[in-house]
Amino acid sequence: DKGEESIFGAGPGLNNFYKTGLLGAVMLTILGSISWQLVASAFPIAFLNFPLTYFLLRLCLLLESTGLCNAAWVIAAIHKKISGFKRDEYYIGTAEERAKQALEDDDDKIPLGAGHIVKVPNFAEHAPKKLQQLIEKDPSSVKYINAIYTDVESQHGKNLTTEVLDA
Repeated sequence: DKGEESIFGAGPGLNNFYKTGLLGAVMLTILGSISWQLVASAFPIAFLNFPLTYFLLRLCLLLESTGLCNAAWVIAAIHKKISGFKRDEYYIGTAEERAKQALEDDDDKIPLGAGHIVKVPNFAEHAPKKLQQLIEKDPSSVKYINAIYTDVESQHGKNLTTEVLDA
């Protein structure tokens, strides 16, 4: 405001920025969080032996036990309800159900190793039975898996298989 003395002789724009409190939040983050993490990583034994650390740990555990911080679980439950998420067992069955139907994982059937995406024409022959059933019921799932494969392939800038397979 006019006639008001500014902080450190700064102009009105910078003075308004100071008044937002953002600078204080950044300083608090640096001093209250990051600096302690750096000390703990550099001197873990000394940090854990410091009596204040034990007190703060107990205080945090007490706060957590009140449930005050559990609002994230409520938000997640609401999001799950709205989005219609279901547990993995709904889609692939429990371990016992899969074992009865001989649907257990077989790493020998994955030629590129676990975690690698393979285009569906090559993958479908050796895919788990449930995925084969999904591919038969919903052909668009093939396009989806191939799109993921293509994205991964383009990120790495090379072919991930020795032959080009078209869907």
